[in-house]
Amino acid sequence: MVNIFVIKVYCETENIIKVIAVDDHWETSLIEDEYYLIFKRYNDPQSLMFKESNDKFVNNPSLIGFNSNSELFLLAVGDLKTAYGSRFYKKHQQVDVKLKDSKRIYLHEERASGKTAVLRSTENTIAETKRIKSKNNDSIIFSILKRALKSRFFYISVLCFIFWQESRIDEINFQVINFSDNISAEVNYAKQVLSQTPVGVDYICEDGTYSYSRNQGHCSWHGGSEININTLKVVAETDIDKRIDTYTKNKNNKHLIFSIFLFIFMIFICPCFDSKFKKLIA
Repeated sequence: MVNIFVIKVYCETENIIKVIAVDDHWETSLIEDEYYLIFKRYNDPQSLMFKESNDKFVNNPSLIGFNSNSELFLLAVGDLKTAYGSRFYKKHQQVDVKLKDSKRIYLHEERASGKTAVLRSTENTIAETKRIKSKNNDSIIFSILKRALKSRFFYISVLCFIFWQESRIDEINFQVINFSDNISAEVNYAKQVLSQTPVGVDYICEDGTYSYSRNQGHCSWHGGSEININTLKVVAETDIDKRIDTYTKNKNNKHLIFSIFLFIFMIFICPCFDSKFKKLIA
């Protein structure tokens, strides 16, 4: 936002303070051994002159709406924010010495830095800006949220986002057993013999010299012949394929159910929510 600079003029005879918007810049001019502060009113060719030694207004007071015999003094110079603060005047009753000193410091700092006061608004805009700023508590995010809640696309977007999350292909992490190329054919007794094995499971015995006996239902010694390594790999790969297939079927069923729910929600339920939120936020 561009800074808005204004001046405050105090009428001692009428005990009135006026805030006046000044034009693009102000300057200091030396006239007959006296320094004058010269301000140009916004969108007005006439200049307002104040004697720097006593801050007295030297033009005709009627130029800024006072009686021609009024005595006017420059009370303060500042931007919109500071000009409406309490630091520049005291109860609108008298010129305060501290405030005048503050004004002089302000002007001195402006001269030293080479800055010029910039104005981009009228007096009416200044008052309007102050009024709006004091009553408007809505943030940009809240305004966007209110607008979003009034639209059916808000709910559709949320549901599509959920559906997209549900539809993502999950990474299936199955541990693949790396079998050694050689299995010992040495005759050793198994460390543990299972008394029972689950039905339908081809149990691979821990020791290569023992194999699962369907007749006996547990591992038994088969005389030391080596179990084929390829057989073990096929069994492991088959198990993994079954698990992936089961997972995929369950996932597809979930997607189908969710798609039906999404369709019902958007067609029947969403319009009801839409109308209720419009009444609530309007």
